[in-house]
Amino acid sequence: MKKQLVLKKSVMAVALTLVSSQYAMAQTAPANDENIQKVVVTGSNIKRIASETASPVTVIRREEIQATGASTVRDVLDTLTAFDTTALKDDGGRTGFAAGASGASMRGLGKGATLVLVNGRRISNFAFADGGKETFVNVDSIPTDIIDRIEVLKDGASAIYGSDAMAGVINIITRKGYQGIGLSASYKQGVSPQIGKQPLVGVIAGYGDLEKDRFNVFANLEAYKRKGYSQADVMNEYPGWHKEFVVPSFGNVSFTSFPGNINEPAQGGANPHPKIRQAVASCPADRVQGGLCANDLNGLINSSDGAERLNFFSGARLKISDTLQAFGEFSYSKTRTDYRSLPFGMAAGSPWTWFDGNAKKSQNVTKPKLAVGNPANPFNYPVGIDYRFMDDDSMWSAPSEASQYRAMAGLEGTFGA
Repeated sequence: MKKQLVLKKSVMAVALTLVSSQYAMAQTAPANDENIQKVVVTGSNIKRIASETASPVTVIRREEIQATGASTVRDVLDTLTAFDTTALKDDGGRTGFAAGASGASMRGLGKGATLVLVNGRRISNFAFADGGKETFVNVDSIPTDIIDRIEVLKDGASAIYGSDAMAGVINIITRKGYQGIGLSASYKQGVSPQIGKQPLVGVIAGYGDLEKDRFNVFANLEAYKRKGYSQADVMNEYPGWHKEFVVPSFGNVSFTSFPGNINEPAQGGANPHPKIRQAVASCPADRVQGGLCANDLNGLINSSDGAERLNFFSGARLKISDTLQAFGEFSYSKTRTDYRSLPFGMAAGSPWTWFDGNAKKSQNVTKPKLAVGNPANPFNYPVGIDYRFMDDDSMWSAPSEASQYRAMAGLEGTFGA
């Protein structure tokens, strides 16, 4: 079997917006004794009655993000009490239809009911809908180094944004400018210093003062890596009661193995024989347990999937007048998650059964048997076999790659007033 490589691309077209209150949230800047409290209103343009108040918003600032030690946007969101940590994640998402991406879900209503914005504007969804039906934003494509703050509206906002905001809104606010050159690096330890480490490196550079030069342009490049590890790597980290009370099969060998075990039920009639279950003759002696050929699969079971990400974000602002600015944003993301399936195994016995949608009926395929004369069959009649395709482990590697990009330009402020 060849490696499966999935390429996914999505793009958002250039948008032109003329708005006076452009963002999707509301936040209150901290007050002090010397300055008047500053209130930044970034809500809707829908009129309110006097008895209505602003919706509650949780604001996670850049300093707080750094204090958590989070390496990714998903790590930050996982710290919120309203966030659903079981939502689709690239690590462990091999079986998902949208493997290789991480979504956002709040209050248990799913990714399709949680709206993710960047600077108050919608961004393109991941190319594959989870389960073929639930669209979502891949938060792994957003670099953490350019985040100024994250505003989280935990109440439903479907009246303003539509049904994709029933659970709430997550608004990621980026830096508006940068001068000079900055470097950042972090290291997140996994189970141990050698297992599951996550290094992150970022560089940001910018030029121009918006007030003096009337322009600013900056760019950020961020590289992230997560080292995957297998169940065998962490087996010693589990306490003894885990196998005894939680997963009795934890760490066990598999008898659906390579080169296999003969497995044939008792048979009467013209060719009678007793039940047979034994290792094939070619099984190495050191892997025979209780007369059966065994394989230790713990080194092939991924406890964490390795990943590599390269995220780029750039922004530019031009001050046209005291009340009007032109802006532009461009971002590019390339992610790769290294998934690996267990080598396919088949056990003798009942046939494979599936529902044939075209014929609208169940179909059956009898499992193959070792024919008479096969080197692995010492009997004078066909016998079943428990077998796992482990002659080439690399054929079960299934990396998932995704490339996403976004461009936006527009005007912001007022004119002609």
